[in-house]
Amino acid sequence: MSARYVCLLLLTLGCAGCAGDGSSLDPYGSGLLPPALRISPESLDVLVGGDDSTTAELVLLNLGELPLQIDSMSTRAEWFHMSLDSLPVVIPPLEELSIQATFQGAYPVGALLQSDIEIRSNDHGQPDRILPISMEVVTLAVLGSSRDNTLYNDVDEVLSNGSGEWFFAGRTSDGRVRRGLILFDVANALPPGTPITAVQLKLFMSRTSVGSKPIALHRLTRDWGEGRSDAPEQEGNGTEARTGDATWEHAVYETVPWDTPGGDYVPEPSAEIAVGDVGWYTWESDQMAADVQGWVDDPATNFGWILIGFENTKSTTKRFNAREQKNEVRRPILTVVYDGGAR
Repeated sequence: MSARYVCLLLLTLGCAGCAGDGSSLDPYGSGLLPPALRISPESLDVLVGGDDSTTAELVLLNLGELPLQIDSMSTRAEWFHMSLDSLPVVIPPLEELSIQATFQGAYPVGALLQSDIEIRSNDHGQPDRILPISMEVVTLAVLGSSRDNTLYNDVDEVLSNGSGEWFFAGRTSDGRVRRGLILFDVANALPPGTPITAVQLKLFMSRTSVGSKPIALHRLTRDWGEGRSDAPEQEGNGTEARTGDATWEHAVYETVPWDTPGGDYVPEPSAEIAVGDVGWYTWESDQMAADVQGWVDDPATNFGWILIGFENTKSTTKRFNAREQKNEVRRPILTVVYDGGAR
């Protein structure tokens, strides 16, 4: 399990219309709506850690019916910088301009950073515009998984895949059920009593033969194993279970059986989403945050989650990348937002 700690800057951007009355801003008496700026997105989550920086694209939209020439843009904020290819630049009516913003810094948890963007323009005698910006700093722990495995429901063999690159959830074309197991060692990253405010699980789904199907996340109530079994090829059929593996019948092969074959878990899902084509998928909910809070406060109860797919029909299996996946950037990720003042 690996963990990194970063700051999440919750960015809020304002909107600047034209100051004064409309007639003073329309020197030609055209009766057209003078330029007014809106910046989007109105909110943006930016990950910054220590001396690291990150970039994001912001968009300036001219809501008026007259063009707006921008001669300069500036901000006094130390944590926020902007860049444009060239100035001056004209934003036609009801059109937009993209700018690159860079965010940087390490700031105290709970800090509220406030500043503004000053936009100067002489076009049509328009006054300067000021768009307020603010950011609230919260803290994150970003964790890789500690264990993962697949439960293979097979009447003829005892199967597992503890050291494989993938785990599975759903029902195969011949009717055999697959369920994925995953665990994150949150207590190793955060001390007991740390207030958890939000949790997000991201998994990369790398293979499927079916369209969108629900995948539910349930909290496990019994510990389980990850042995040295490593299924061949695409791993969907599993391989012979090794000592310490989780199997359909055993939480830990061959010594600790499940109370119920297929895993012991809370019946009510902690979260459920639809999983379609290949790509990243995210589970997040208040119940997931409550699950993690319980594990942080009492590490002995952390048995992770089981992923249960759509098992009512055949050919619904989804394959997810495991922690042993060769492509490191597509391994499981658990992001925990917490109150850093308690850490």
